[in-house]
Amino acid sequence: MIDPGKAADATTTLTTKLRDSLIKANAELATLKAYMHDDAPPVRVLKARIRSLETQQRGLEHEMTAPLAPQAASQFPAPAPALSQALGSYEALDAERKFAETNYQHTLEALDRARDNADRQHIYIESFVPPSLPETALYPRRWRSLGTVALIAFAIWAIGSLAVQSIREHL
Repeated sequence: MIDPGKAADATTTLTTKLRDSLIKANAELATLKAYMHDDAPPVRVLKARIRSLETQQRGLEHEMTAPLAPQAASQFPAPAPALSQALGSYEALDAERKFAETNYQHTLEALDRARDNADRQHIYIESFVPPSLPETALYPRRWRSLGTVALIAFAIWAIGSLAVQSIREHL
């Protein structure tokens, strides 16, 4: 059975048409019984038709709702499960399929967002000038800094000692 839903719809439509035919046949029988005997040929034909319609209706109902009976080992294939059981398992599988499709769509969208984000970050990190190691250090210039500190200290000492000598001479 490819699609139990469509099979159930077709069986339901067939059952409805069968029920309409049965109602129409029962109405005809009631009409014929009003002026004919039960053993009249048209009444017997109509009764046989009603029995046939009722048998077909029971068969369709059995097909739709029959429980699964354990099958004896035989050379004949096992009958198809009832539509109600097939429809129940089909609905579960269909819901699982729809969930998987939705999950797949969300995963594809997340993958696209991740790719876009990676492309943006790749552009952001992209270097325009390749880095290189320095050949000589520019800073700190230790000897120059040491000379500058020594020169300033000598200048302060010289100014201080000149100021002290000048004060001693004036006294």
